[in-house]
Amino acid sequence: MKAILIPFLAILLAEFGDKTQLAVLCMSTKTKRHISLLGGVVLGFALVNGMTILFGNYVGRIMPLKVVKTALSLFLVFFGTFLLLSHQQGEENEEDYTLRNPFWSGLSIIFLSEFGDKTQIASALFAARYQPAKVFTGVMLALSFLSMVTVHVGKKLSDKVSQRLLSQIAGSIFIIMGIISYWW
Repeated sequence: MKAILIPFLAILLAEFGDKTQLAVLCMSTKTKRHISLLGGVVLGFALVNGMTILFGNYVGRIMPLKVVKTALSLFLVFFGTFLLLSHQQGEENEEDYTLRNPFWSGLSIIFLSEFGDKTQIASALFAARYQPAKVFTGVMLALSFLSMVTVHVGKKLSDKVSQRLLSQIAGSIFIIMGIISYWW
């Protein structure tokens, strides 16, 4: 039980308010397909943390952290710019404000942003001490729970605030996150 509970609590606290949860919040305001988004997000977390737990530091040696950070930064800036520019057309069309494929959007942003993240490093360290399957269970329970809460909050937020304003805020946040993640 300890091998599940300790990673669960540590990851829950470490990931609360993290850049990936902010990205999930922004994406959840851009879709009506919240289950699809959540599926992509959870699969992204499972892939990154699963690989980390299975392969430990080997993954870090295969792909230099600088390459991953640069790719993530460019992706976030591109995505933010796309959100901002997609609303320069004047007329409000609800379809313009949605993610075309929330599953792949969620998966790709989580997959890119979690490489080298503190929760990934913590997962590897826990796997070195405890049974990997139990660590994976604790980590995924924490990340799934937080992601479900975040998607729900984003859904409620999108019902109360105009889509144009949400897109402007989300686009700006993505660009800022991209710039910060390059230097952080």
